[in-house]
Amino acid sequence: MASLHPNKGGFRVAYSLVIHKKRRQKTKRFKVRGDARRFLRQIEAIEEAVRLGAARLDDIEDWVGRSWLSADDAMAAFKLFRETREALPEDQAISFDRIRAAYEDYVDFPRFGRHFLAFESP
Repeated sequence: MASLHPNKGGFRVAYSLVIHKKRRQKTKRFKVRGDARRFLRQIEAIEEAVRLGAARLDDIEDWVGRSWLSADDAMAAFKLFRETREALPEDQAISFDRIRAAYEDYVDFPRFGRHFLAFESP
């Protein structure tokens, strides 16, 4: 069960996730009590989802993206997340450099002109 504690001029949220009978204890520190309380509510939802082994895929990806849950823990706790990750090839990761290059090629097309490029490199 997640808990909120005052800690050195701020606040600390302590929580634990039980995955396959192994307890993983974690903490996160905040300067503002309101931020700590919002995080506490989110973590309580994550703890419940891990306990049940069920959550929406986009929620799991959000938690992993925010580093509230490691990808390894998510794969161990959620069958849906594990199966989705295993089904994707490694080379299907998002490459922002490739997206930018494709956009630059698109904007360089003669009908637009170079002035439409919003994030031009120096």
